[in-house]
Amino acid sequence: AAGKVSESENYSLGIALIFLCEVNPPAHMSTIQLYVDALLKLQKRHGGWGYIGSTLGDISQLQYAVLGLWSAKNAGANVPDQAMADVVNYVIRVQDPTGAWGYQGRDPGNYTRTQQSTIRPSLCAAGCGSLYVGADFLGMSKKGEVRTINGKPMPPALIPVVNREDRPGVRLAENVDVGRLKQAMEDGNRYIDNFNTLETDQYQLYFIYGLERWASFREKVEGFYEEEPDWYNDGVELLQA
Repeated sequence: AAGKVSESENYSLGIALIFLCEVNPPAHMSTIQLYVDALLKLQKRHGGWGYIGSTLGDISQLQYAVLGLWSAKNAGANVPDQAMADVVNYVIRVQDPTGAWGYQGRDPGNYTRTQQSTIRPSLCAAGCGSLYVGADFLGMSKKGEVRTINGKPMPPALIPVVNREDRPGVRLAENVDVGRLKQAMEDGNRYIDNFNTLETDQYQLYFIYGLERWASFREKVEGFYEEEPDWYNDGVELLQA
């Protein structure tokens, strides 16, 4: 209803943006921009997103807002770079000393890591994946590099259609400390890479979806492509079972 915002609005807006930007961005640009502006109004002072009425950021809700804004930016919508820089810095600040992420981020207000609560595999994928999405948004992905599979050029069908060279880049260092961001991603990667199994007793499909996002954007930012990644094959086997 007009003038009323629900606690699930962050999910709804993020998913709606992802959908509209995939279907036909030019035809829906006015709606896309409307949803972007609504999502930005819900961004909390610390840079994250979370439940209405709570000061805490929510890693689960946040990952949908981040991907929604990334989709909108690449579709041609006006998304301030500072909004993404703010959420990237927030995600870095609420990373657990182990390299993982919890549910409701406890923001220490600085970059000295503090213990987080309710740490789950799905939230680790959400936190680390959001850092990679933000890094790509802010121009950190390697550009002009020919991605290969076993030394051969990647098939055209697998190359992203968005030409990032056509979009003005951002001097990431002005908004986010690159060294700190890389360290956060490395620690998050290490935590995820140590998972013994993709099987979890909570939010199984949600976890696999988040893991795919993390792996896909990690490849994009770091400029590599693995033809038969374990995370994908293990996920297929788990779903088949």
